[in-house]
Amino acid sequence: MVKDRGRIIMRNMRSIANDLKKDFEFADRTEKAWQERDKGRFETKTKNNFLKELKTC
Repeated sequence: MVKDRGRIIMRNMRSIANDLKKDFEFADRTEKAWQERDKGRFETKTKNNFLKELKTC
């Protein structure tokens, strides 16, 4: 059960566990990306160059 603004919501525990697993995986990927950025391993581009490259995909 989850309580939200005075409401009680009942959800399957497997569903909640799966959602939490996905959230933790996303947080882990985000943390690793920030670490790579802090080490200077990302490219810097202008907005126009980024959009040009994006259009070619």
